[in-house]
Amino acid sequence: MVFVLDVAGGAEVLKINAAQAITELAQLVFSKAGEGAVIELETTDRAKAFVRVPAAAQAKDGVLSRAASEVGLEVRATKKQFPPNKKQPAKERPAKKRPAKKRNP
Repeated sequence: MVFVLDVAGGAEVLKINAAQAITELAQLVFSKAGEGAVIELETTDRAKAFVRVPAAAQAKDGVLSRAASEVGLEVRATKKQFPPNKKQPAKERPAKKRPAKKRNP
């Protein structure tokens, strides 16, 4: 059996067929996120939706996480902890051991 990837068909599914479901889900999250929430719908090579809330509201009350959980989305922490425009702290490296200097007697 040979599998041939249909790139155009996959793009159609992501761009057209899934767009309605993505939009509906984003609108549900938006409606539950409360005051200050903003929704942005976008289609490039695929349908995308963004729901944003004020940072203080998320940090203090977790409004976006709670809204996403209420509509059945899985919310989990990511490994990325620093914004992309901020410099990450350098990793600590173990100190290199230098050979002892020879003393002349």
